[in-house]
Amino acid sequence: MPLKKTVVKPKAEIGQVSSVGEIFVAFFKLCKRRLLPVLAVLLLSLVVSLLLLAALGIGGLFALGVDMQQAQQFITGSTLQEFLANPQSIMAHPLFLGGGALLLLVGFLLWSWSYTAMLAAAIDEHHGILEALCTGWKYLFSMLWVSTLFVGITISWMLIVSLLIPAAIAGLAPVLTPLMPTIDVQHLGLLTGSVLFIAAAGISLLIFLLLASVIPLSMSFCLIIMIDEGQTNIDALLISRLYVRGHWWDTFFKLFLISIILTALTLPLSLLPLVLPFPGHQFAIQFVSFLTTPLMLLFMVAVYRDLKQAAGRVDTDSSCRCLWIPMAIVGILLPLLGVIGAGVAIGPKLPDNLENILKKGEHLGNHPVVVAAPDVKILPSVDGGIIWRDPIGDTSNPLLDIREVSAFAEKGELQLVVTLAKPFAEYFAANGRNAFDPLMIFYFDTDKNAATGIMLPGEEARGGYDLELDVLLASPPDAPVGTGQAYPSLYAVTPQKRQSLAPLDNSTAVIKTNTLTIRLPYARLDAVAGSSLKICFREAAQKDGSGLSNDQVVPVK
Repeated sequence: MPLKKTVVKPKAEIGQVSSVGEIFVAFFKLCKRRLLPVLAVLLLSLVVSLLLLAALGIGGLFALGVDMQQAQQFITGSTLQEFLANPQSIMAHPLFLGGGALLLLVGFLLWSWSYTAMLAAAIDEHHGILEALCTGWKYLFSMLWVSTLFVGITISWMLIVSLLIPAAIAGLAPVLTPLMPTIDVQHLGLLTGSVLFIAAAGISLLIFLLLASVIPLSMSFCLIIMIDEGQTNIDALLISRLYVRGHWWDTFFKLFLISIILTALTLPLSLLPLVLPFPGHQFAIQFVSFLTTPLMLLFMVAVYRDLKQAAGRVDTDSSCRCLWIPMAIVGILLPLLGVIGAGVAIGPKLPDNLENILKKGEHLGNHPVVVAAPDVKILPSVDGGIIWRDPIGDTSNPLLDIREVSAFAEKGELQLVVTLAKPFAEYFAANGRNAFDPLMIFYFDTDKNAATGIMLPGEEARGGYDLELDVLLASPPDAPVGTGQAYPSLYAVTPQKRQSLAPLDNSTAVIKTNTLTIRLPYARLDAVAGSSLKICFREAAQKDGSGLSNDQVVPVK
């Protein structure tokens, strides 16, 4: 019986890496097999992370004593933005600072887990989604340790390069100067001199970037090696360097090429909304960016496998371990020493700085500095109306400087008209999208009973205010440049608590040029015709004190 012939496929020779075309073929095959699992791992890990962060955030709200209605205001943004805009409120809640730091730490750990799980899904083709997630937890702290070593060595290497380049230039200058052509700088034109200067600066920057990337690029496969070969210490970095040794320029070109391709895929979509806005463009941009990370990761896996096959067996004992460990230690300690030095330098002044912060936040907090109140006159155009005239130039933000405020009540509603010194459009244009700032707070005494409601901070003789209207200016993410809205929020206030009332209609506040008109139905204020309301307000941007106006009684007609 004739024997069957065994066909052995030739392997790549040791020391020879694949061409760019061959790497892209391997990359496409790897994407066909593993892109969907990697995306599934990324999506599932992000969902789990967001749920955990949301649970911690809600627990933090309860720890701060925020009730369900206030939590709703946090979700809609007004209460949270008001809270964040007031440094005194933040300083008065250590739980907020501690909780914020805890959320950042947990978020960083969850992101690290998500990335490690993606690595596991990309490298081990036998891993399912749940196995990859479990492997991510298994290697989480090893990933953080290897990443810390990588960052430490990178910082030390960049410091060495930053010191060596000027020293090399100073040392070679006496040798190279006689060989260079003599240039009469005085007779160079402005254009020629500028071109030469830009060219010299560009070449110097390019040399620095190339030298600074030598070690980071050669060790960039350390996390892949950590999972594929189980190396959880500095050996992962040393093995990566040995794999890349002799193929640095080839590896650099391949990674640079895929970076250009991925940028070319995402950049047009990012710029398209500037030319042709379309619904959901933000989601489209995020989705494309969402794909780039797994694609880059899979490409690095393809390059890593090729380098590993070309390198064959490597010995980390021959890679000067005694040099890299001190570099990692120095690179890790330098940022820590910088933070300690900054603490030593700033520490003695910290109480004064905090006191200044608290004073700046006192326009919404306690113990305000008493300043001259705005002048009050009878509104000439409306019988029984009140107008406050406020001096110009007394605010920390001139774009939020209130010039006058008027109030009158008739035909079933209280009308408040706030006039700024400058148009609202200037504020929105200067601050851009997602900007927000508190403008003012109105206080109402609806029952004329000083025993109910709250006393104004620093004004012990002024009390009985049972309603509070906070006015926040904000520009939504989808608003045209230079436009925004005013968001009034109504609260019932007592000495024991501050409770958010039902949201106001969108038509409650209307901005036109430099005026803001707020209309409140009598029913929202528990006001009836024939009675009166005691009103005052606090200007949020007042830089010299509380910005608190005098009390005035407005007849309800």
